[in-house]
Amino acid sequence: MRFLFCYLLAIGFLGTQALAKEPTFFQKQLIKYVAAHPIGFPTELRSERLPIDVLLKFSLDHDGKLLNPRVEKGTGIPKVDQDLLEWLAKLQPFPIVSADDEALQEIQLPVRFGARPPGETYEESERKIKQMIGNVCKGC
Repeated sequence: MRFLFCYLLAIGFLGTQALAKEPTFFQKQLIKYVAAHPIGFPTELRSERLPIDVLLKFSLDHDGKLLNPRVEKGTGIPKVDQDLLEWLAKLQPFPIVSADDEALQEIQLPVRFGARPPGETYEESERKIKQMIGNVCKGC
């Protein structure tokens, strides 16, 4: 039996901040906020071949209101894609955009639905991922 889980790959920003190496304070806030509100694994994907990568795109206004949410790359299952958009809408209001940050820049939110080895908890998976990153990025 495999255990299924979902995790955020990263949050990307399109616009003038896209080439910046260090995320802005707002971008860091947004990453923490979204990561603190994970989406559950859709039952409709249990029989699908994993992993499945999804890309959501949206913008925010200065008050943290969601603008123009859409599924750029979906799961291929309309109900799951709609559930992802509803999950995104439930996260409102997002962190407030400061006057220094561009509110209407487009945000990319990649999400991966994958399988975890049997008996491994989410925390163990996360620890292993951080350890692998640490082994690759020593001194980054």
